[in-house]
Amino acid sequence: MANFAPVRRIITHNSPLSPSLADNSGAQPAVVVHSEMLTSPDLGNVMQLGASCTNTSIFSHAKVPTSNSGPEDVQPDPIPPPGIYLPAGIHVTYSQAAPGFRVPLHRTTSTDYVFIHSGELTLVTPSTEYDATKGQGELQETICRAGDVIMQRGTMHGYFRWANKGTEVVQYFAIMIGSDPVTTEISGKEERLTLPDWFPGQ
Repeated sequence: MANFAPVRRIITHNSPLSPSLADNSGAQPAVVVHSEMLTSPDLGNVMQLGASCTNTSIFSHAKVPTSNSGPEDVQPDPIPPPGIYLPAGIHVTYSQAAPGFRVPLHRTTSTDYVFIHSGELTLVTPSTEYDATKGQGELQETICRAGDVIMQRGTMHGYFRWANKGTEVVQYFAIMIGSDPVTTEISGKEERLTLPDWFPGQ
């Protein structure tokens, strides 16, 4: 199993303001800083994908705008199956992948921003019309390096980390935002086709 670095989550929140300062327009409450290590799959925030990848759930919000009021021990909102995105909210993850890692082609009803922090990742997408059930069609590969940002708008996509590209672990963040239903034009027609979530085995 690859030696992945633990992830530390730091959350800040406002503490109560003294009554004597409530009428002072410049008064600001003290800030509470809470940190914890997100290392255990038992906490429900780390998904071990075989021996070659960990996917850490940093936080999830069921809706936007989010709320910055309330208690210090704010908890992530539950993510409905398949556990990737919230239909009207946001899910933030941090992944670490070793050589040999692979995510098969899939689609979610979300807009995804993927930030490559270190290492190199290959984005795989169909370059022609593609039959996902039969795996028929042409695929294209886009090499993504540290500093690159991917914006995915409800497209079929997959990732892999070449096993023969050294031993460096790739680290990347993903922000997945629930979107309106994904649709596409049908050539020669006015109607549009809805493209639902798709995962291998469907």
